[in-house]
Amino acid sequence: MAKTRVLVVLMSMVSLAVVGVVPQLAGAAGPGPQPATGTYETPIGRSPIVAPDPDDPTKLLAQTSNSTNFGGTFTGSTQYFGTVTYDPVTKESEGNLVEVFTGTVADLGAGTVTFKEHFTQDATQLTLLDAAIVSATGPLRGLTGLLHFEGRSDAYGVGAGTYSGTIDTSQLDPEPVTTNVPLTASPTTPPAAPPAPALAPVTPAAYTG
Repeated sequence: MAKTRVLVVLMSMVSLAVVGVVPQLAGAAGPGPQPATGTYETPIGRSPIVAPDPDDPTKLLAQTSNSTNFGGTFTGSTQYFGTVTYDPVTKESEGNLVEVFTGTVADLGAGTVTFKEHFTQDATQLTLLDAAIVSATGPLRGLTGLLHFEGRSDAYGVGAGTYSGTIDTSQLDPEPVTTNVPLTASPTTPPAAPPAPALAPVTPAAYTG
């Protein structure tokens, strides 16, 4: 009877262990596509450099650059620059940007991520932007993905919104981490001992007086 009880207890312990392990395995993020969501905010505006569009005199061409703060899957800040075409009649614009993110990607580590982007903005300042990852550094090297941003911003870039999309970690190739090796003094080589003086040959005459 005692053996039966011991067996039942052991089986119960094994069952609890299995139940405890399975959720961990199911929740572990392995290589492959993963969702990415968060928010962005551009708190400070900058005046773009505006000139007539040489390809279409009815529109304006602007050079723009600014900094944005990210939260969520991507947590950090960015610097972007690019070209915007603005239609003063419809008050709509579109453009292409390059944006460099510096910060942390959830569960992956800290580094930089470079996006190539295309956006449109309507007369109500609704801004839609699609961003493709083209390169990354540090533990993020090899990261790929597509993000979609939606929000509102004024003519100077001040605005906020959300982003969502997918990142793919199946091609991650983290850069090796280099550490600073402290310099150590080279061992001092003791000076060479002076050569022993040559001994004069001893002859029997030396002992004769």
